[in-house]
Amino acid sequence: MIKLLAHLDTQEWSIEGSPGSNDLELVIGCRRNNAIGVDFVNASFGFKFLDQEGILDYAQYPPEGISYSSTNEDFMTYNFITDLVPEEEYVIRAWFKDSGLEFSAEFAITTPRPEQPFPSWTYSEEMRYWIAPYPPNIPKTDDQYYSWNEDTQLWSVLDK
Repeated sequence: MIKLLAHLDTQEWSIEGSPGSNDLELVIGCRRNNAIGVDFVNASFGFKFLDQEGILDYAQYPPEGISYSSTNEDFMTYNFITDLVPEEEYVIRAWFKDSGLEFSAEFAITTPRPEQPFPSWTYSEEMRYWIAPYPPNIPKTDDQYYSWNEDTQLWSVLDK
């Protein structure tokens, strides 16, 4: 999870947390003098989430026809971004406007490598996922799935 906070008193954004290897939960909140309760005049804010090729996701708040007058919530929005590539750099551009106040920031983040599922598996830099010492070589039905046994270094078929 990444938490973006708009600090209205200093007109700065702060970021905390980290993404998952394949997805990102992005929450956005506002603070004034480090307090959670904030009153607005005509607030709007948003973000763009980009990779090297362009915008992958974006949002602008409040939605059309809605206005924000105050909040006493820790975070005002929750956004979930999926299908990210492990060990890839992304950029978050955040902005905030309210009654003549306007500021923005840009943050670079890198998705981590997924955790190694078993000590014998190797990571493919090209494909960006973990690979077993050898693929499953036993038949299974749609009601079953494969399971790796690290102790025996063998695949087995399990019922769902």
